Amino acid sequence: MDKSKVEFGKVASPVRFYRSTNGYLFGVCRGISESFQLNTNLVRLLWVAAVFFYGFGLGLYVLLAVCLPRQDQLDKSFHRRFLGVCAKIARKMEWEVGLVRAGAILLSFGSLGFALLAYVILYFSFEEEVIN
Repeated sequence: MDKSKVEFGKVASPVRFYRSTNGYLFGVCRGISESFQLNTNLVRLLWVAAVFFYGFGLGLYVLLAVCLPRQDQLDKSFHRRFLGVCAKIARKMEWEVGLVRAGAILLSFGSLGFALLAYVILYFSFEEEVIN
């Protein structure tokens, strides 16, 4: 399967960031290193350094482990997780679905719940897509 594009209906959406199936924990570091064509050990070393920076790396790792699609399931990366708003935004804007999901979670925490309200409003404002 071509990792750079995933066909969803008639629109091809780019999927550049994913979790590798060959990683140690959740495959985040290996997937990021493959995306940027970097040494995996260098990415892991940077991640460990970020963990010692007030735990920022640990939170980011868990966030990406939850949001990024796995390499062997890229064809399912645009399936609904909660209400499907992030997948719809990613398809319409041709953005990375994992990064849109991560942004939605960060906004939910940062906005003290306002983003969750906006998420539900967006769910009702998007028209339902028919998938053949």
